[in-house]
Amino acid sequence: MKKILIIAPHLSTGGMPQYLLKKIENFKSQFEIFVVEYNNFGSFDVQKKKIVESIGEDRHFNLNIKSEILDIIDSIKPDIIQFEEIPEFFIDDVILKTIFDKRKNYKIVTTTHSSETNPDQLTYYPDKFLLVSEWSKLVFENKLDIPCDIWEYPIEDIDLSMKSKYKKELFEEYGDVKHIINVGLFTSGKNQGEIMEVAKKLIDKPIMFHFIGNQAPNFENYWKPLMDNLPNNCKVWGERDDVHKFLQAGDLFYFSSILELNPLVIKESLSNKMPVLMRKLGTYLNSYDNNPLVNFIDNDLDKTKKLILEKLNIGEVYDFKEDLFGVEIADGYSNLISSLEGRGKEGWDNYWSQIHPRCFEHDGVVIDAGCLKWDWSQIFLGKKRLIGLDPQEEPIEGAELYKGILGPLDGKGKFGILNKNENKDNVGYSEDGELVDMISFKTLCKKYNIDKVSILKLNIEGAEYSLLNSMDVDDYNKIDQIAVGFHDWLYPNQTELRKNTLVLLENMGFEVRKIHDYWNWYLAIKKLK
Repeated sequence: MKKILIIAPHLSTGGMPQYLLKKIENFKSQFEIFVVEYNNFGSFDVQKKKIVESIGEDRHFNLNIKSEILDIIDSIKPDIIQFEEIPEFFIDDVILKTIFDKRKNYKIVTTTHSSETNPDQLTYYPDKFLLVSEWSKLVFENKLDIPCDIWEYPIEDIDLSMKSKYKKELFEEYGDVKHIINVGLFTSGKNQGEIMEVAKKLIDKPIMFHFIGNQAPNFENYWKPLMDNLPNNCKVWGERDDVHKFLQAGDLFYFSSILELNPLVIKESLSNKMPVLMRKLGTYLNSYDNNPLVNFIDNDLDKTKKLILEKLNIGEVYDFKEDLFGVEIADGYSNLISSLEGRGKEGWDNYWSQIHPRCFEHDGVVIDAGCLKWDWSQIFLGKKRLIGLDPQEEPIEGAELYKGILGPLDGKGKFGILNKNENKDNVGYSEDGELVDMISFKTLCKKYNIDKVSILKLNIEGAEYSLLNSMDVDDYNKIDQIAVGFHDWLYPNQTELRKNTLVLLENMGFEVRKIHDYWNWYLAIKKLK
């Protein structure tokens, strides 16, 4: 069996040792493999341990004196010497000259992991280049008359059955939030600082940013200021030997790097079916252009912020003072907010103001399903025809009341205390509730002679899905706006129902925006023709 002596600048961290490990695993059935670690950085040894385990401790050499490499070559008598990076980047010239002068006894192969390598400015040229990407091959072949091959890091199919287990193992402490992953050595080229700036813009959202990768001493000037000002929604995990768990458990991979050749972590993220945000670099040769999981970003951090919210299905509280219709909020409209203070969770009162003000000019009725205490709809009293539905409420002057619930069918529906704590602010449909009158949307419109609805408000404790999915095109054509509180914050198993229902609303001609994060309120506005 022929012998390969691999000489690497280090086995410390990053894509190069990972690439080398996979290369060893693929080649060791055909060759005896020996590895020289030219520089030992000491503290980051996740990949090093795996490499040593793969080849055996007796085939790994850690240099105390750099010239020892010549003795190692004489002792092993390799058939091939393979430099895992351009050798003049990390080996003393006098030693390197000796290695190349003795090459009649072996062939020399060189790899580079840098996109900044200029092939026609090298000092020492091998018998062959073994490169990591098609882009490198094109560059080297264009400038040199030396054979070039590619060995690309193979990406195997990933078993995703452990995704839920890993998510619970890594992220259970954070509760019901989305998780954005970044993997890489903390350097200016990897550009983690950009991600932290975006994180600051999303500090109020249910999102955590996770950084996996070490902080090497030689890059301290870059990463130290970042660590000193780490946003509360950012977690730095350091170097890990379980990166694969993060790539399964995460919801989005954010790759901010501005200098890359053929990064492994992008391929690994995609193999885990994780959406990826990344820059479109020339070194990729358009290889990700048609991948549905990839979205390209640039230096516009506000655009990146919006893209993150879109990909994670998290809406922004929308300011209708500058909305897509260009309508300013009506005078005195926000006065309602002050009258609704003290309603529980911080920001609870704000969603009342997130109604498009054109509903005051629209000639339809206001329907308030779940009109508890008439708080939400009081602003319409005396200004719009108002119809409320609630089995526990009493009529008020200026409004009509259906003393029952709005649902998918006509007849009876179960109504009860959801959390069984006698808190009347938290009521709705329940299996053990009392039977109350239930009316469908279509019958409600007939009963009250409704042909146009300015806004349909739904706070019906988990029944919103069945109701909205029971309505047909004619029903939706009557409605200009729908304000709906989805209850998957309370019942997480309803999340898919919410997502499917939002798609339904969009298909019915509405533009849908999230208007309150915690309580999962959405506003659907009929698109103008």
